[in-house]
Amino acid sequence: MIKQVYPRTIYTKRDKALLHSSLTHSLSKNSNENNLYREQYSEYPPSISANTINNVEVINEYNKNCKNIIPELYMVPSGIHGVCHAKRVLFLCLTLSSRIQLGKAGRNILVEAAKFHDIGRFNDEDCEIHGCLSFKRMLDLKLANCMDTEDLQVLKYVIENHCIEDEIALKRLIGYRIREKEKACRLLKIFKDADALDRVRTNDLEVSYLRHDESKKLLDLSWHLLHQLH
Repeated sequence: MIKQVYPRTIYTKRDKALLHSSLTHSLSKNSNENNLYREQYSEYPPSISANTINNVEVINEYNKNCKNIIPELYMVPSGIHGVCHAKRVLFLCLTLSSRIQLGKAGRNILVEAAKFHDIGRFNDEDCEIHGCLSFKRMLDLKLANCMDTEDLQVLKYVIENHCIEDEIALKRLIGYRIREKEKACRLLKIFKDADALDRVRTNDLEVSYLRHDESKKLLDLSWHLLHQLH
């Protein structure tokens, strides 16, 4: 069998220099830091204990899809927007999908978004264009698997707008050939919560910005994933 090789994106020395200060961010947090962090958010719903996560369907879906998160797709696979970030967002998307009883089609869109939403990044700074670059690269590399036109447009909307403010993303929806606009908005918000929950890796998660109560219950799980998937 011939193994497909994905070309790396070519970046200049200047691009790499921009990353130097933010890459190789430490992923380990000791338990005291974790407890102190969670104490700040005691007003929110009690977090789900990571030790009680025993959803076989979530675990099986994660194991099936995480192997498609390929290091060669990322400028810096070990960086803060690299392979491990994508894996954690994937698990969080699956967990949220299960807890809010999202249908299979919607869940599959979130899975694809989790795997590829940052493959167009060329730095680790705040960036409003990397969503568009990521989706373009996804198409160029033929990574969109067996999706019909509607689902592909929803996936495009989610990936391209996951790094855009909610109000602006809502206004941009008219530019997509999407029939079920309410569904697209809902999936974007779920995905943004999953992506945001992994901000525990940089200690700058603003829990009040999360859009769903179920997301606010996943703080412990987010910390657990940070320790396990690194």
